[in-house]
Amino acid sequence: MKIETLTVDFTDEQKRYLEGFTTGLQISRVGRGLGGGSAGKANTEPTGPEAAHIKAQDKVIAAGKKLADQEKFKREEHPFDAYPRLKQQALEDKPPSPADNFRWRYYGLFYVAPAQDSYMCRLRIPNGIMKHWQLAGMADLELKKYDDAIEHFEQVMAVNAQAGSDYFQDEAQYYLAISWLAKDKVNEALPILEKIRADKDHLFHDKVAKMSFLDLRLVQYKENK
Repeated sequence: MKIETLTVDFTDEQKRYLEGFTTGLQISRVGRGLGGGSAGKANTEPTGPEAAHIKAQDKVIAAGKKLADQEKFKREEHPFDAYPRLKQQALEDKPPSPADNFRWRYYGLFYVAPAQDSYMCRLRIPNGIMKHWQLAGMADLELKKYDDAIEHFEQVMAVNAQAGSDYFQDEAQYYLAISWLAKDKVNEALPILEKIRADKDHLFHDKVAKMSFLDLRLVQYKENK
């Protein structure tokens, strides 16, 4: 008698339910000393920086309660240990699993589906000070709107000069020079780059120091002919 193999395709929701169920079952068995390993292994004290958290989770499980999904995700794999997978997902342009969607938040990345198939990035802003043109200049440069980028970076520098501050001054100077170079305006870019190269404390000093100023001067010579 021939027995046909029955194939069952689970939905993504069913798969996530089964994964959560089996994970919770395994954690519960370990908490009661019934894990797949030896009894000595099950009773081993947690070590490392996560020991306190694991012990707290064990107490919850031992009391017959359930861990939140986020606690299960952390217990299965610490977000910082999953960084190679984050890079691979970025290279392949793949959306994260529910577990990785939580883990990537440790890097300030929030997957905003279904509203958008994209990430939102949380940024650290010095003293919380940020003006719209500081980011607008970077966006304009990326979109090759060089005239707009120049206007925005110059506005950052003008505001700093008026207020006696230096917020994003180094960034504005460097990207202003890059914007001028993108327009083949070496005469405008070169003085800024020379100023950056002369300032060893400048955020972009090392990067500018690696530039070939001989090539820039040759272009400048041709520009002025």
